[in-house]
Amino acid sequence: MKDGWVARLCMVAVTWLLSAAQEQDDASSLLAVVLQNRSKVMKATQEKPGLILVKLTRKFGQPQGTAGAWRSSAYVGDLLIGSPQMQQLQVSFDTASGQVILPSSRCHSAACKEHRRFAPGASASAREINADGSEVRLQPGALSIKRDAITVGVSSIDHGSGHAYGDLIMDQVCLGGVAPQQCADLGLVAVTNMSDVPFRAMVQDGIVGLGMEQLAANPTFHTLSRVDPAKANLSKSFSFYLGAEHGELALGGLNPGRLSGALNWVPVLRPEEGYWQFSIRSLRVGNRTLACSANATAPCRGILDTSAAGVGLPPAVHSSLMAVLSQAPCAGPGVSLEVESARGSVELQLDAQDYRQNCEAMFIPTELPEAFQDVLILGQPLLRKYYTSFDWETRRLGFGLASHAQDAGGSSIEASYPVAVLNTRQAEELEAQIGKEHWRARASRLAEANMLAVVLLQVLILQVLVILIFLVFSRQDLLNGRLPLVWLRAGLQRWFGLKIPGKAWLLAMQSLPLDEAPEASECVVCLGVREEEMQPGSRPCWCKLRCGHVFHQDCIGEWLVKVQSCPVCRSHIFKRHSIRRPQL
Repeated sequence: MKDGWVARLCMVAVTWLLSAAQEQDDASSLLAVVLQNRSKVMKATQEKPGLILVKLTRKFGQPQGTAGAWRSSAYVGDLLIGSPQMQQLQVSFDTASGQVILPSSRCHSAACKEHRRFAPGASASAREINADGSEVRLQPGALSIKRDAITVGVSSIDHGSGHAYGDLIMDQVCLGGVAPQQCADLGLVAVTNMSDVPFRAMVQDGIVGLGMEQLAANPTFHTLSRVDPAKANLSKSFSFYLGAEHGELALGGLNPGRLSGALNWVPVLRPEEGYWQFSIRSLRVGNRTLACSANATAPCRGILDTSAAGVGLPPAVHSSLMAVLSQAPCAGPGVSLEVESARGSVELQLDAQDYRQNCEAMFIPTELPEAFQDVLILGQPLLRKYYTSFDWETRRLGFGLASHAQDAGGSSIEASYPVAVLNTRQAEELEAQIGKEHWRARASRLAEANMLAVVLLQVLILQVLVILIFLVFSRQDLLNGRLPLVWLRAGLQRWFGLKIPGKAWLLAMQSLPLDEAPEASECVVCLGVREEEMQPGSRPCWCKLRCGHVFHQDCIGEWLVKVQSCPVCRSHIFKRHSIRRPQL
């Protein structure tokens, strides 16, 4: 996105951040428990059939101009966000940007504290997302979550340039009311840090971009793509009426009651750039034609910016224009733009009462990048005189004289249902309460997990100790016949499931070489049966007990598991001093 004050979103820099995982499922379940009936009830605006109407109110800001004779202003409307109880913020609907920027409750900048803030933790439907629209999740095997954050450069011809840094959130957003066609799941920037300039001077809490999709990071964050009137069988267009005190945004078409004549349509120039811009053949002041670009014979461009309180001109054009207008203070000639259209040209005329406030002309010199040296920023003075329609399906703009016969805020129709709304203080208190409950639940689970880990560790230590004891005594006392291996083996198998093979008993025996092995029938335990069951050519191993009698190794091992004495002489194998050798 090109840098410059023309766009509210002019620089997107995605950085990777590491932070702890947020357990949103817990927060969602706890939300129903801690919600309190302490919100105000706001009456939603019922739209006219076939249109979504969003009421706007004009709010004035800081003095502007050389003598501070005129003041900046913004037309703000309600934005409702979150669930089950919604949070209300006042936003400007900006045709020079493409996505939503809201101050977050996690922001502690002075500019944030002076505005209403969105508390994601108080909304059960809010979830963190990445720049590509994917939901933030803990990846398998990862110890922490990777999430995208965004830095947005924001500029204004009224207040200067600055930046905002924030998290990416997906939540339910409603524009001016809660009718289904007014709401959509929309990606937005929840600002956690913002500069004093220009945000402290702004009267609106946030910005809703109504530019084309090229001005958004991706379709997930593009307002017009998500809140799509076509889903309600309306046209893919919107229109603005700006009055002296109130205004109206019509989504899905235009409101004929705000027009005093027909619309003249002009094509959007370079729609791939995302701006609502058009070609201007000439700029005239009275009967004098002014060059509006470095090339005096080349046309210039006009970009419509509903957030601009004045009209921005290149410095050279501004100097020439003000030199002419200064000759007639509080009056002056008309300023007209000859705009290219499909049928030739359309003339847009501004009279003195349109571009002057308290006798001062609302023209502002701009400093733009080289690519925008031929751009005129056409703000509220032009949009108050002309009802303007923005058609993003056919990429065209319609201009018609506005009808100011009825005030935009004077004909409200109450909706058939109320909407419970949290203010910033209530939302942040709810968010803090949910956070406490969330951490208590998490601490309880951690305590249970720690206790289980301690028990498992103790069992493991006992197993290791038993094995070590077994190995130690196997090397020392086992050979002396003092360790009751039968009891030890039974205990290990019963208590810990540790099965010790029968050959362990051979530590109290002496193996015999094959050439010293007797006949198979001399094993009094099996009487030669074991050797008969073996494959041809195979012979069992023989061993000699302390008493001197010989047996098959496997046979005597199975015998000693049950009986601890020699099957011939009945001498105790594991009591060294009780062994009695047979008399020869």
